[in-house]
Amino acid sequence: MNFRTTAILVIVVAFLAALALLLSRQPTQPPRPEDAQKLLKLAAADVQRIVIAPATGQRMVLERTDDGWRLVEPITATAAKWTVDSLAQALVGIRSRGQVNESGAVTGLSPPRFVVELHPKAGDAVTLHVGNRLGAGGGLYLQLAGQRQTHVVEASLYEQVSKPWNQFREQRLVSTLPSDIRQIDIVRESGRLTMHREGDDWQITEPRKMPGESTEISSITSAIAYLTAREFVNEDELTPLGDPRGNPRITVSFSTQPPATQPAATQPAMTTIRFGGYDGPLKENIFVALSDPPTLAKVSASSIDAFEKKPLDLRDRRIVNIDPSQVSRIAITTEIPAATQPTTRPASRQELVIARKKETIEAASRPPATQPAAPAETAVATAPAADAATRPVVGATDTTQPATAAATTTAATQPVPPPLPPTVWQLLSADGADASQSRVEALLNRFHPLRVDRYLAEPPTIDQPAAIYTVVINTEAAGGARSARYELRLIDPGNARPLSGEHDGLYFETGRSLIDSMTGDFANRVEPAPAEPRTSGSDLDGGMPMDFGP
Repeated sequence: MNFRTTAILVIVVAFLAALALLLSRQPTQPPRPEDAQKLLKLAAADVQRIVIAPATGQRMVLERTDDGWRLVEPITATAAKWTVDSLAQALVGIRSRGQVNESGAVTGLSPPRFVVELHPKAGDAVTLHVGNRLGAGGGLYLQLAGQRQTHVVEASLYEQVSKPWNQFREQRLVSTLPSDIRQIDIVRESGRLTMHREGDDWQITEPRKMPGESTEISSITSAIAYLTAREFVNEDELTPLGDPRGNPRITVSFSTQPPATQPAATQPAMTTIRFGGYDGPLKENIFVALSDPPTLAKVSASSIDAFEKKPLDLRDRRIVNIDPSQVSRIAITTEIPAATQPTTRPASRQELVIARKKETIEAASRPPATQPAAPAETAVATAPAADAATRPVVGATDTTQPATAAATTTAATQPVPPPLPPTVWQLLSADGADASQSRVEALLNRFHPLRVDRYLAEPPTIDQPAAIYTVVINTEAAGGARSARYELRLIDPGNARPLSGEHDGLYFETGRSLIDSMTGDFANRVEPAPAEPRTSGSDLDGGMPMDFGP
C-alpha cells in the first residue's frame, strides 16, 4: 500500500468519524405523530396539583377545586379554568420525538430551566425537567426525574410552562354570582347609596328609604360580579393620583350576607372594591384595588358607570299598586286650559266619578249566609242618553256648561233591546247610571300597578299643556278596614310626548296610552256580537261553493 492510498483511507475514516459525531448530536428522525411515544400515563382530569418552579423567578402552585382551579402561590386567587386545563392537557400529553445523548449546558437540564410537578389523585407525583429549546429542530429538551434519557418534545410546551403566574389568574376579579349579593354600599362624591335585598325585592336605605327597582339594581350586581381585569399591576406602576387605595373616586362594598337587624349584632364582613384614577391621558382604563383577595389591576373606565346611578334611577318603577278588588270610588277631573293657537279654545272642566255599588260593598263585608238567600227581584236600570257634542266623556259632568236632558220616546212596536251586561259600578257623575264593567276593570288594571318610565328630580316645566288630569282613587277593604286614598296629577304636554305626573311628592313620566283608559265612554252598553269568520268559498265571493278537488 503506497502513501497515496493510505492518505485517502485516513481522510475517509476521518470523514466517517465526523459524520458519526454529527449524527450523534442530532435527535433521531422524528417518528410519525401516531407513533410518537407518550411519556406519561396520566389523564388531565387526574391531575390535582401543578407546581412550576423556574430557575429564576417565583414558583407557581395551582390546585384543582370543585368547580375549577385556584392559585395557591405566589398569591391565593381564582385561576382561569380554561387556561389551567390547557396547561394540564399539554403536560400529560407530551410525546417524545426522539432521544439524544446531549447533556449539560447544551440541553439546559443541568440545572433545568423549569421543574414541573404533577400530583395526581392517586399515586406518586411525576416530576419533569424542562430545558432549552432547539433552534433549528423546533423541539425542546426534557427529562423525567429519575431517568437518564433526554427526550426531544414539541417546543410548544415551553410556551405553556414559561407563562408568568398572573397569566393563569382569572381575569374576573370577583367570584361571587350576581344573585348571591345581598347588600351593597357605594360611597362617591355625590353621596352615599346603600341597599339590601329582602327576598326577591331590593330596599334602598340611603340617602333615604325607598323600594328599589330590581332590574336596575341588577345592573349594579352584575357590574360587581363581572368586574374584569384588563391587566394586573404592581404597586410601583401606580401613580399618586391613580392609586385607588389612598385616593378612591368610588368605593363599592358588598356582601353575600344580609345586614344584621339588631343594632348590637355584628355586621357581616364586606368585600371592598376601590376605583382610582385613570392610567393615562387616553382615559381608557382606571386602577382598581380589591380587598379579598388583595389585588391591584386595571379595568375598563366604563366599569364604574353602573355605580354612578342616582337614587331615583334605582327606585321601584311602580308608582302605585292598587288592588282593583278594594277600590270603592274613582274620580277623574279633566281640565283643558284655554288656548289661542292653533285655534281659539275656551277652558273646560269635566268630572267623571265612578263608584262601586253600595250593595256589593255591603255584601263583601257580610259573613257568608248559612242558608241560601231567596232570589231577589231584578231591577232594570235605564241610563240617560248623553249629548256627544257637549259631553265627550260619557258619564262625565261638564261643570262649565249646564247639563241638558234629552227626552226620548220608544215606539210601542220597537223590538225589546237585549239586556245590559251585569255590572257592580255606577256613574255618580251621570245620575247613578250603570258603568261598563269591562271599561272600569281595564282602567283599574292600569293602576295595578302603574309603572312609570322614569322619575324626575323636579317638577317639569310645561308652557301650554293640552290637558291636566287629576285622578283620585279610594279603596276600602272588607268591613271598612284599611281604607286609603290615592291622588295622581297627570299633565299631557301634547305633541305625542310622555305624560308628566306627580304622586306623593314624586315626579315622573309615563306612557300616553293611559289617556285612552281614562277617557271615552264608560256607560254600560251591550257589546256588539263578534263577526263570524268566513272561511268557505261561498262566504268569500258570494257565489257557489268552490270545489278544490280531493
